[in-house]
Amino acid sequence: MNNDINVFISYNISSSEKTVEKIVKLLEEKGVKCFYAFRNCNTQESGFEKDIPEAIDQCKVFIFMLNKNSNESEHCFNEIKLAFDRIAKHERMSIIVYRLDDCIASESVRYYLCRSHEMQGTIPPEEERMEELINRVLYRLEKVPMYGELEDENHFGLQIVGEYISSNSSFVGRKKELEEINNKLSSNINKLFLVGMGGIGKSEIVKKYCVEYKNNYEITVWIPFEKSLIDTFCNDSKLKIQGIRRDLYKEDSDKEYALRKLNFLKDVSNKNVLVVIDNFDVSDDELLEEFLKGEYSVIFTTRNRQNRDDRVEVEINSMSDEELLDLFRVDYKRDINETNINDINNIIKYLDCHTLAIRQVSKIMQEQRINPSDMLKILSKDDDIVLSGSRKRAVDSSYEIIKKTFSISMLSEEEIKIMKNLSLFSIDGVEVEKLYEWCDFDDFDVFNDLVARNWVIYDASSDIAHLHPLISDLMHEKIEENDSDIINLLNSVAKICANQVRFNYKEKLFHASVAEYIVGCLKETDEMYYEMRFAKGKAYSDISLFAKAKEEFEYCYKKAKTLRDRMRACHFYSQNRLIEGYPEECYKIAMEGYQEFKDLDPLTWPDDSGAYMQNVLQRIGEGAKYMGNLEEALKYFKMAEEPCHRYALGSIYHSLGWVYYQLADVLFEMHRLDESCEYVEKSKEAFKEGNEEWSYTFILSVGAKIYTENKEYEKALALNMESINKRIEFDGEDSVGSLYESRGDIYLAMGNKEEAFKCYDKAMKLYTIKKLSSKNMQAFKDKLASIK
Repeated sequence: MNNDINVFISYNISSSEKTVEKIVKLLEEKGVKCFYAFRNCNTQESGFEKDIPEAIDQCKVFIFMLNKNSNESEHCFNEIKLAFDRIAKHERMSIIVYRLDDCIASESVRYYLCRSHEMQGTIPPEEERMEELINRVLYRLEKVPMYGELEDENHFGLQIVGEYISSNSSFVGRKKELEEINNKLSSNINKLFLVGMGGIGKSEIVKKYCVEYKNNYEITVWIPFEKSLIDTFCNDSKLKIQGIRRDLYKEDSDKEYALRKLNFLKDVSNKNVLVVIDNFDVSDDELLEEFLKGEYSVIFTTRNRQNRDDRVEVEINSMSDEELLDLFRVDYKRDINETNINDINNIIKYLDCHTLAIRQVSKIMQEQRINPSDMLKILSKDDDIVLSGSRKRAVDSSYEIIKKTFSISMLSEEEIKIMKNLSLFSIDGVEVEKLYEWCDFDDFDVFNDLVARNWVIYDASSDIAHLHPLISDLMHEKIEENDSDIINLLNSVAKICANQVRFNYKEKLFHASVAEYIVGCLKETDEMYYEMRFAKGKAYSDISLFAKAKEEFEYCYKKAKTLRDRMRACHFYSQNRLIEGYPEECYKIAMEGYQEFKDLDPLTWPDDSGAYMQNVLQRIGEGAKYMGNLEEALKYFKMAEEPCHRYALGSIYHSLGWVYYQLADVLFEMHRLDESCEYVEKSKEAFKEGNEEWSYTFILSVGAKIYTENKEYEKALALNMESINKRIEFDGEDSVGSLYESRGDIYLAMGNKEEAFKCYDKAMKLYTIKKLSSKNMQAFKDKLASIK
């Protein structure tokens, strides 16, 4: 069987084969290779037993077509179990449940798939639901739209990363606005500002435009605005360009990095590239004039008029009376007659024709069986909600409408809890399954109901949800009243940021964005503020933004109130300085921390701080090693060895593996090869026991150096290449400059100068991309000069 299967589809042949064939056809037209049993299996009975497990083991996305027949199928259950086993082992595979009828999932299915947020294939039209499924698969496979290809001094094949846009299935009206947008963008105007009050539906109009007129554009780039265009473009999760990452340009200021990305966008774009800047709620911006110079088409959604003749605006006003009534009917299904239509029109007027409020009120009326007359009385009982005659565009006007609507919404505690947690994510949003996992929620029906009632903005194609900014502000007020509902989320984010070994760069970038946003939502007096500052530092460090990480670790080091927090901050703060190329600072900070526990017997160290204490000892050893004080380094690594058997970050194996690595490395530098070899084997064994694949790459490097010293060059090259391949898998190719330098050293020791300098040349290019510190880069250049 081929090993390039992207998608495995589990289904019941008698009831859904035709649907599966349609889905497979659409996917394979997009270059996605699919496997489903009766097409791909060997026709022999034994072929099913062999081919199906192999295909599930190879696939990246597992789709379960849920209906009454598959729900009761033993074969489907066995397939689900095989997929779940891979997830349980932290393998990179996604499970998508696509529901085809209204059957109640069996206990067996619920047991294995309870953490999967079902896609609803039952809501017509079928074509739209299938398109959402196709886009979900492409999103999970990271087969995102790409555009443009350009070379710069460091990269080849840079490309803009776009989005698959889907619109709200209950979208109504706005034909006039959609035509106006298209007419303007089809003319010589290619920059538009959609201006309207918050919650009036600007973003939904643009999404609908993107879907209806997608053939007008080669790619659509959707960018949620954040504070300023500089902040927005600097954030790699917002403006995504393959091959350009913030950690590759650490010496750039934020403005320089934003301009670097903007200039690339300008260089490759034409009018057929559509850029959407969503929620551009400022009247001007430092980078706006420069941004507007590009040939790309742009739509801004904003609550702020630009007050400039050269900036074309499309005003998004209230919908027509007929459209507003259609909008009301989306959720209110009861009879509307001459008696109550006047009350409904008055409700709409009372809500100032605010579309978000209308959707919420109509849904509440439908669910709670509130008739129009009674709802009008509920809404009008407070005098302070009365709006002035002229329509307000200010934020506070629409915000008060939302607050008023919320006060009569009868949301449950569980619904409020979900929305509180969602408010801690920016309008970039979060995957619903991830939200539920982090918050320990279990009932997706509650979330689905919030989407249906228009409290939550949801994209079925990506499974990403967020709150409207006005709703988010309201939920922040609710958090201030009671923050206990968000503790699970904060603890999950802190825990994830503290241990990201199994996550790739994209995931780490997302975690950093989440931690940063959460810190901005909390007050310094909040119980979890300190922990989230620390999580933010760890997240920044893991995506190599060490200058930003330094600010967080330094804050935590100075503000720590307990021994455990001081030792933890000391460990990471000193490590940060070492990574940045300042071993003296690392040594100094770690030695300061050591003074607090140097008189304590390691056997009596507190359990909650013991792991950080032994890490502080390792940081002293590392600082001393890079300062050339090898005997002192060995002393402190030895001091850290014994406590690793009792105190560990993550696991004992992780802790032991790293201290053994440190001992192996320093002993090698001291030319004590036999002892170094012993610790190499100990480190390898510990990392293997702890399934520490990323960490394992480091001890391989020491092993390669020992083989080189012993003139076992082929073994040295093999270990070096294994280390390179593994490190690329976890950190990307630009992270392996030092490993190519080591490979050059091996070839040089063999007397093969030609291959050595090929490796050194590769290392130089990677060091340049990675922006190696000037001090370390000069040392490398001096080394090459001495060799030549």
